[in-house]
Amino acid sequence: MGDLGPTVPGTSAADERRRIYTASSQNGRLWQGEILSDLPQARLALQSLPATSSSEAPSETAPAVKIEYDEHPLVIVLSQDCDVEQDYKKRNSAGRPFLWNVLLADVFEAEVLHEKLHTEENTNSSEWRKIKENHTPRFQFLNVVSADQDALGTGLPALAVDFRLCFSIRTDELYERLRLALTKKRCRLQTPYVEHLAQRFHSYQSRVPLAKEHGA
Repeated sequence: MGDLGPTVPGTSAADERRRIYTASSQNGRLWQGEILSDLPQARLALQSLPATSSSEAPSETAPAVKIEYDEHPLVIVLSQDCDVEQDYKKRNSAGRPFLWNVLLADVFEAEVLHEKLHTEENTNSSEWRKIKENHTPRFQFLNVVSADQDALGTGLPALAVDFRLCFSIRTDELYERLRLALTKKRCRLQTPYVEHLAQRFHSYQSRVPLAKEHGA
């Protein structure tokens, strides 16, 4: 991991290390555990697949390629921090970047996710309590982000990451969206909270399904 980033005026280094988040800088690289807002994900509409095939000659009657968008109000960066850092350095030193895509996951306001799970998956109050206490591997519950820890100065309510809803965006596209301020950096988890997030995500992704339980 890199350093902890900028500190908040009036706080000691020890106080800063105890903070869960630090406000993002809109300049510079992405960080693992960084929360971004307003990131649409462009994808090719399925009916446009034939129009992109090199085996089919273009024609005047061929349907136009259609792009659809999935809106992601809040996301968190899951790519390894060392990869993100090295890729950024190469991009800014005439080197060849190697991180072609950034891995992300959807972040929900906790109460929005609570209602979503209750409606779509019939999650009861006991199951939700386990999610809030980080006892459910699929989710990472995150604390409130105070206004001084948010780059936009508004703060964020309690949040939750759904590790099942991960996706990727081209790295150069994401940096361009940030440069144009179409997408904004909000805050990022500090150590050891970012390592906790990474460990839980990789643990969830490395589950081994068994056709039949076994044991004594």
